[in-house]
Amino acid sequence: MPTQELQNIRSNIGGCVLTNGFFSTSKDIKVAQQFIVDAEDNDEFKVIMFEIVVNPSELKSAIFVDIDQYQRTNGENEILFNVGSIFKIQNVAHDSDLNGWKIQMEATDECAPEIEHRIES
Repeated sequence: MPTQELQNIRSNIGGCVLTNGFFSTSKDIKVAQQFIVDAEDNDEFKVIMFEIVVNPSELKSAIFVDIDQYQRTNGENEILFNVGSIFKIQNVAHDSDLNGWKIQMEATDECAPEIEHRIES
């Protein structure tokens, strides 16, 4: 992730972010760690691990699906979030075990009206 984007997220704890593309994740942290194992922070880019809480019964706008059964190679426990999914930023901290940053978020509808208003403006 670009360093400036991480700084923007760090200054927006408690706020929301909207995905502008599909967002692929895994329910298995070991699978997710495979994607960052050789990555290193530098001045321009930071290593990021997202930790996402999802309560499906509380969501109306976030659309996501477990696509593991549709993969040629099962075992990634992949979840795909739709374009326009909204997440509330809970915490951002450097994690020495990951050698990068962990961003904790929760899928939410809480900010949907505000985001819709901004898009329409």
